[in-house]
Amino acid sequence: MKPSQKNGALHNILMALLSLTILASGLAIGMVNERGVRAEESAGVNRGDRAEVKDRDAVADPIIEVDRFPRSFYDAAYNGAGTVPNSGARSAIVAHHLLVADKIAATFEAIADHDVRTVVVISPNHFAAGRSSAQVTRATWTTPYGTVSSDTALAEALAAEVGTVKIEDEAQEHEHGISGLMPFVARSFPNAKVLALVIHESLPDETVEQIAAALARLAPEATVVASIDMSHYLPAGTQSFHDEVTLLRIAGGAGVTGPPRPEIDANPVLDILLGINRARGEDVWHLTHHGSSISMGAVADWRENTSHILGYFVRGGADPSPYAALHFVGSLAKTADVSHRGTSTDLSDSQILDRFLSGTHLVIGNPFGKITVSDRANERMAHFDGNAADLPTSEQVVGGISLGLIGYDPTGGNETELTAAVGAADRQGKFVIVMPSWGESGCEAPGTGQRQLVAKLVDAGADLVVGDGNCSQGTEIIGDVPIIWSLGSAGLETNGLALTVGVIVEPSQLSVSVLPVGMKDGLPQPTDDTGGPGIIDTTTIPDTPIGRFTNFITIKYEKNQ
Repeated sequence: MKPSQKNGALHNILMALLSLTILASGLAIGMVNERGVRAEESAGVNRGDRAEVKDRDAVADPIIEVDRFPRSFYDAAYNGAGTVPNSGARSAIVAHHLLVADKIAATFEAIADHDVRTVVVISPNHFAAGRSSAQVTRATWTTPYGTVSSDTALAEALAAEVGTVKIEDEAQEHEHGISGLMPFVARSFPNAKVLALVIHESLPDETVEQIAAALARLAPEATVVASIDMSHYLPAGTQSFHDEVTLLRIAGGAGVTGPPRPEIDANPVLDILLGINRARGEDVWHLTHHGSSISMGAVADWRENTSHILGYFVRGGADPSPYAALHFVGSLAKTADVSHRGTSTDLSDSQILDRFLSGTHLVIGNPFGKITVSDRANERMAHFDGNAADLPTSEQVVGGISLGLIGYDPTGGNETELTAAVGAADRQGKFVIVMPSWGESGCEAPGTGQRQLVAKLVDAGADLVVGDGNCSQGTEIIGDVPIIWSLGSAGLETNGLALTVGVIVEPSQLSVSVLPVGMKDGLPQPTDDTGGPGIIDTTTIPDTPIGRFTNFITIKYEKNQ
């Protein structure tokens, strides 16, 4: 709605007050929801711990009141969205964190249609409520914009076709991923009924495919909305890296299932949406908003951070570009007791570590110059297996990118053999990553021998060098090749701080994120993005570009395929 030009000053004051109302109220519900989820996670609540629901025929269909905020809150959100051109899209991703209520309103307005008769809203099952991993309901929601009814016929048809889908109400009655969006559905789709589908993260891939195919056939004209908040409980730098991987997954229309699984709480929700879009031929992604609670200044503690990616899909096939998402952790595989579980009643340290290590194709270590690889994003570091070869190498295709990983221990190593291996991998068109283990204890800057070897590696065709040792030695770019001199993870327990590195390799572009870690109760933990003196922003070596990239850089490169 375009604001009146009359009484402009008064209008601006009122809009500012309404915006503050959105920020304060959205933050309040966001914090309540996130802390509620944490309490469930920390307590180990799962579907099996819940009492079974009553017989479906013995209870009335529930009426769910969405009355946390008055109509003025949502009116302010829509006013804050401004005039939004209608895209004609029939599917979207929106947040349920009402801190960004105006961004939610803007995305709903971009897909709004008064003629739509069914809106499918798919949400994660935040509290592991109910029995089934996929649940629908016959409920009715009362909102500030009127009543929203369930599309009961569609719910029953889906449950009849996909055996895992059950009609249950317990999860729906408290699921903010559904109820939080109902006022937006009521305003932007005033003549629609809703299929509210609540999905637990444990839903098997084959069932994801069945649900996507069934909904594409049973509701070909429905608008589909995936209710997803993105990265959780991580520092801004790590969250940004994870979000970049998630955006590639979304924009690539990566099919119904497939790695990497983004660091979000709703992978099956995203997979179902992408599956429906693929069946409809509507895979072209348009981003409407990307941000986070910490970047907005709404929270100061990264443990309260949540990121938001909103947008919609229009007709056309996806053009998925190959990419490999990698997380280099150095020797943390040997220093981390990942079986340790936090004792806090809040989100545990081990859960934070799990999130920190998730969201990529591979997690890669190089203790003592040996290569250790985890090929499942959600595996723990203790699952790594070392390679005892003198010059360990790993050649594999990851996400469509041909990688050449080469480990090296200068103690007894042969530089001639190393540079020959680098050159051979480069001539084969591989993206060559060399991982030396070096650096003396207390040496916070690369030595002459390190510099001489790196110069040879760059000349031979290395595309990235990720070293590790007892102390962090900063970063540098030599001949357009990023050099992480030493992660320092081998000395993490002694020094208290080290680095890990997130890498995204695309066909002609390399992105590098420096992600610092610390040690807490014997367990590596992400730290905030300052990292501490000498860890990232070190300028101890004059006239060199060490430390010039702190969180995220993108570099172009060329390969002969």
